[in-house]
Amino acid sequence: MRIVDEEISILLAQFVDMINKEYIFIHSELELSFNSDLSSPEQAKHSEKLAEACKVSNDKIIRTRDELDDFFLN
Repeated sequence: MRIVDEEISILLAQFVDMINKEYIFIHSELELSFNSDLSSPEQAKHSEKLAEACKVSNDKIIRTRDELDDFFLN
């Protein structure tokens, strides 16, 4: 039982580490997406990375100026 507990503790620690890294990345991309000190293209790139990290389906992510225009004008 001790061996199983140790293995579970290792797996749990690895999982927590993975979640913390993902949180840090998503939080960073969120901050950069809305950082008005960055240019609009830079903000857009971070917004794309954020959407990808949040598992937004690829066809729902706006990646170009034309796609942005289509979204708002059509």
